[in-house]
Amino acid sequence: MDAPDAGQDLRRLGAQLLRTSEHNEQLIEGMLTLAESDRGLQGRVPVRLDELAQKVADQHEEQAARHQLTLRSKLAAATVSGDPVLLERLIANLIGNAIKYNEPGGWAEIEVRPGPGGLGGTLVVGNTGAPVPSESVPVMFEPFRRLGADRIAGKGGVGLGLAIVRSIVTAHQASLQAKPRQAGGLEISIDLPGK
Repeated sequence: MDAPDAGQDLRRLGAQLLRTSEHNEQLIEGMLTLAESDRGLQGRVPVRLDELAQKVADQHEEQAARHQLTLRSKLAAATVSGDPVLLERLIANLIGNAIKYNEPGGWAEIEVRPGPGGLGGTLVVGNTGAPVPSESVPVMFEPFRRLGADRIAGKGGVGLGLAIVRSIVTAHQASLQAKPRQAGGLEISIDLPGK
């Protein structure tokens, strides 16, 4: 592809192979994360959920700007017990989806609230976007399952993001609720234990 005498057909083929390779890499990485979180936690440490959420939100600012979205945060101090790497992946998957499945001019929001009595915390990620039928919500958390083609056309991904979220939630003995927003989009709320 880099050769000066490479023709257009060779360059197009090379670009297509690179896209296919990136897609396969995403699939493998997703499958490995899913397998790791399905095994459960090897140990727990105190994790400042608000600080982790801020770090991940900062990493997604550019992506939100490219999609013409506002990325909002409401982060109160909350310490949970868990695996910081898996929790970071959980937050990244939720924010990534909130941006990816949205509409220009909309918003994605991440909120952290302390748990009752200061133990644990609640993570809430919501977004604007196309309406999500209530009956489709449980299906979105199954591996390789997404909503109809109108929602995923040109969006990339491999259909593992929310399955990984569910697996990480289970590994942390947390609870997850997902509900469509009346004006479109989705709100996902996760209660994480403090010990």
